[in-house]
Amino acid sequence: MADEKELIVLDSCSMLNILLPEEPFIDYGISLLEIIGENSICFCAPSYMKSECIYILGKAIYRKRITKQQAINYSVEIDNINILLMEQSFTANEILNKVIEYNLPAWDSGFIDLALTKNCRIATVEKDMRKECKRLGIEVFNEHLLPKI
Repeated sequence: MADEKELIVLDSCSMLNILLPEEPFIDYGISLLEIIGENSICFCAPSYMKSECIYILGKAIYRKRITKQQAINYSVEIDNINILLMEQSFTANEILNKVIEYNLPAWDSGFIDLALTKNCRIATVEKDMRKECKRLGIEVFNEHLLPKI
């Protein structure tokens, strides 16, 4: 179908990088904003992605990097970015096996698994996830804008 959009897995850190760009990831965040504006892709993520983003915002409040009001504003923006949230139903044993296989935390393993399942690129700034993507043959969106690993 000609009007079908490309699917790209968007991890939580990349989502937050859209809202809170930091060096050395500013150009990466801008590239994500540009494709959102072009409306040529469809971001997807595991269903827990927004909860992970809120957890990270909470930690940023605790560390005094942002205020509570800023976190509230960012949480509204998170809801405004169109993301297809996908359920992943795994047993505890399956999750453990993925953690061991990918050598990543359970939540990061879910993003990797989704990219493999959907055979699509992933947007991530996380070094360990990028290394695992390379090992598994998953293309990282605009990786040339990220620091070398």
